[in-house]
Amino acid sequence: DLTKRYISVDRGVVKAVNGVTFDVYTKEIFGIIGKSGAGKTTLSRIIAGIIEPTSGEINIRIGEEWVDMTKPGIDQRGRAKEYIGLLHQEYDLFPHRTVLDNLTDAIGLEFPKELAMRKAVITLKMAGFTDEKSKEILDRMPGHLSEGERHRVALAQVLIREP
Repeated sequence: DLTKRYISVDRGVVKAVNGVTFDVYTKEIFGIIGKSGAGKTTLSRIIAGIIEPTSGEINIRIGEEWVDMTKPGIDQRGRAKEYIGLLHQEYDLFPHRTVLDNLTDAIGLEFPKELAMRKAVITLKMAGFTDEKSKEILDRMPGHLSEGERHRVALAQVLIREP
């Protein structure tokens, strides 16, 4: 669960984020949409603990405990970061690496090939591919995928970390 109350970030004369309030519940899918320059990236970076808000509070529940994302340190914001994944409109896939390599490199661990393939297929299915298509694209390079497929592989890169 995540709750956020009245966050503001001042960027010089412009308030990048002002007066935003929302709650996200367990198993809820949540997205941020808006016009260019509306503060979506700033808001997502605040939620993820990448930048600090000027004021307000952000609390993320891990198990039965709430973590204050406005407070630095391994007992607060640092503890919650591994549970948060961001996917922006611009994403990076290694163009000379296969889909499988792009996914397993995202974890930062080496797996036996069979286990890596199973985990990749499961994650690609979570990102919207069929079982058959997931298996079919594992050995492809990103340049041989459609734009929509590349975007779903980028989503799978986030999901494979199990945020």
